[in-house]
Amino acid sequence: MFIVLNKNKHMSESFPQTSAETSTPVTERLLHGEAVQIPSGQVLRDLEATRAQGFNGATVTELVLPSPVAPGSDVDRRVALIDFGEEAETTGKAVLYYPDTQKELTALGVTRTRYGLVTLNYHPEDRLAGIVPLRPGRSETIGRDKDNRNNYLLGLLDGENQDLSRTQATISLDESGAITIEDHSTNGTKVVLPAEQ
Repeated sequence: MFIVLNKNKHMSESFPQTSAETSTPVTERLLHGEAVQIPSGQVLRDLEATRAQGFNGATVTELVLPSPVAPGSDVDRRVALIDFGEEAETTGKAVLYYPDTQKELTALGVTRTRYGLVTLNYHPEDRLAGIVPLRPGRSETIGRDKDNRNNYLLGLLDGENQDLSRTQATISLDESGAITIEDHSTNGTKVVLPAEQ
């Protein structure tokens, strides 16, 4: 279950579909100046399904940005919010996982936060540099603002894509573990969520 918090007169659109990786029913919700809240403990893809994508945690949600992976491409860029597990906060945990060898890789770094944002698909010329840690009681903003370090870490600064707003969205984690995603953009932000049962 998720809650859409309407902030203005725009209405969100919902696009039901099935996740190719897991056959889990998902919904893509287009946010326009509104927010969606995801309760603590809800996941889109479990640890095993997310590890198949190379990340060492469970996928809570994905943001589909109006920013193509490469010029002229019709593949939108996706940023995932990953739950690396409670142990990440105390012992650290590699962000990447190599499914073929069943090993953690430290190429993208080690996280000491339970939650983080990572880019799922990007062009080889992108300067993808790491993850954006998400800490309780704090908000992180993403977009194409060159002064925002998060955008550099996620590889969002490459190219001159005007479809991506300078301040596209804000992702917040409260003390209970609930996550709020708020759209601030002109073109909207799609959020991939588990389909409502």
